Amino acid sequence: LETQLRDRTAAGTSDVAKSIEAIRRRSLGLMSFIERYRRVADLPPPVIQPISAATLIDDICKLVNAEVERHNIRLHTRVTPPDATFPADAALLEHSILNLLQNALEATEHTADAAVMLECTMDASQVTLTVTDNGLGLPQHERDRILLPFYSTKPEGSGIGLALVRQVALAHQGRLEIRSNEPRGASVSGNIASTR
Repeated sequence: LETQLRDRTAAGTSDVAKSIEAIRRRSLGLMSFIERYRRVADLPPPVIQPISAATLIDDICKLVNAEVERHNIRLHTRVTPPDATFPADAALLEHSILNLLQNALEATEHTADAAVMLECTMDASQVTLTVTDNGLGLPQHERDRILLPFYSTKPEGSGIGLALVRQVALAHQGRLEIRSNEPRGASVSGNIASTR
């Protein structure tokens, strides 16, 4: 009888330990979810100031240059017109474009002759910032869902990168568009108002 009681006590202790561990894991998961949600929901209002498109693109290229060289990826840039200046929050745009470039670099990781294009064009009504790559591309069913918060095509992805980019575009009275880059790759464009 004493042995049976000890066995039941040991089994009960083991069950309690497993339950506590499950609760701990769930709590960590909830905290992670809350932090990711906060990062999407708490986007600060944009601080609008005139910025030079060429300076913005040049600063971003300096930030990614080492990674581009390490992965042997050709990074091309284009600014049209070359002296384009427009009102926007430079810090938010820089963060967004870095997110898009990181996605493009990851998509071209196993591509021979990998290339990424970062382009800024401006006309009378809008500025378009575009990142195009010749990587894996996105099937149509992925393009329909990729902008949803917390949806990711990457096993370790958080699903907040493109959602944040979209939020930044909306905060600038714009929108985000994802298209195929034929014959291979993807193109992501953020269109924002060129005047305020």
